[in-house]
Amino acid sequence: MKTTLFSILIALLPLAANATEVSGVKVIDCTAQRKGDLIDLNFLLDCTGVAISPNEQLEVQPVLAGENDTLRLPPVVFTGHIRDKVNHRHARFNGEAPAAYAKYNMKQLADARHTKIAYSRQVPFRDWMYGSRVILKNRVTGCAECQRDLADVPMAYIPHKLAVSYIVPRPELKTRRKNVSLYLNFHQGKSDILPEYMNNRAELAKADSLITALTGDSYIVVDSIRIIGYASPEGKYDYNTRLSGQRAEALKAYLQRIYTPRGYMLTTVAASEDWDGLYESISNGILPYRARILSIIDSIPAPDARDHPIRQLDGGVTYNNLLQNLYPPLRRVVCDACYVVKPFTTTQAKQRLATHPEQLSLNEMYLIAQSYPAGSPEFNALFTEMLFLYPDNVVAKNNLAAVALDAGNTEQASTCLESIRQRPEVQNNLGVLLYRQGKLDEAKHCFEKACARGCKEAAYNLQEINSLMAIH
Repeated sequence: MKTTLFSILIALLPLAANATEVSGVKVIDCTAQRKGDLIDLNFLLDCTGVAISPNEQLEVQPVLAGENDTLRLPPVVFTGHIRDKVNHRHARFNGEAPAAYAKYNMKQLADARHTKIAYSRQVPFRDWMYGSRVILKNRVTGCAECQRDLADVPMAYIPHKLAVSYIVPRPELKTRRKNVSLYLNFHQGKSDILPEYMNNRAELAKADSLITALTGDSYIVVDSIRIIGYASPEGKYDYNTRLSGQRAEALKAYLQRIYTPRGYMLTTVAASEDWDGLYESISNGILPYRARILSIIDSIPAPDARDHPIRQLDGGVTYNNLLQNLYPPLRRVVCDACYVVKPFTTTQAKQRLATHPEQLSLNEMYLIAQSYPAGSPEFNALFTEMLFLYPDNVVAKNNLAAVALDAGNTEQASTCLESIRQRPEVQNNLGVLLYRQGKLDEAKHCFEKACARGCKEAAYNLQEINSLMAIH
């Protein structure tokens, strides 16, 4: 028998509202739930009506009965007064009570009446228990070891392992963007590119690295490179717009001269004063008068009109701080490349995954995952990587939730499904999650909706849920 513990949550239904009675023993308040790698079984025995002769003994024993294995739990034993004396005599001769009775002492019939016995037992969950039933076996024996078996009482059903749903990502045109910011130095009011001026050589090397990497990659087709000029907010807006555009044009001319681009376009954009970048820097910092500056930016739409009230704050101290620390990084030229990555075979995709994972589509990563056994470390790691690369993608979230559910990580599954739970394609996995949380009616509703949309896994799960609920 396999001993691997499964981390799936098994929700077991209680008995029907009317208690079940066998030989005068009523079974009430039966519950069973998964706690970690254990099944926690609890029920209450009402012993008021126990009816056996003085010579008899009644054993009430919970049993987990599966297709290929059975687990018998310790019984509760009721004895008539004559049989009780026989048992005590055997115990004295043997030195101890029978092992089967170690958990629950034998109850004399007179002592058992008008009492209720709480039964509680935890057992490890094994894979053979999927599809098994929890039943209560009842047997009456006499002093001469004659016995008669009473009817079994069904208590709960352990469904087969529910099936999760994966969404196969669609193939896509892999359009990508990559950019670098160049903090070039210019003479005052000029736009000439001077490679040897100050740190310009190191800044220009950023553009060289970007263009070389893209044009030297046989899997990449460069579509265009936009050169975007930004200025800091001091000075007149119109002047800064012209200057940022001129500096973008100067860099374009420099790159055309160095690389003589073929097959892709170089374009320029004059973004002018970067108020958005300033706003973000102030929001993330601890600058004095931060709230006041942000309010000025929000309330005054004209860029030039913002400058004066900012200058007036605390006698110009804050403005000088902006000039020295926050404005310089805003003066930059950005090279923004747009390119297309050619499709990969699965073999090629595996090779690129180690060095350029951003070049893979979800579909290509999914196909890699299918080459590994489901649930293997390689399989699971790929779905984690998919969500890392595509954090807002519904398919990536759903599929990682499926992986988490199979691994028993309901917390991760819940996080993945939280923002997409209304999407019809994820209803089956949401149903599995709700089932693990013990919300059976809600789970069944999800399976019904997914089944109506043709989900095979949901149809299977719905059948299991219906079998479970039939015990009720």
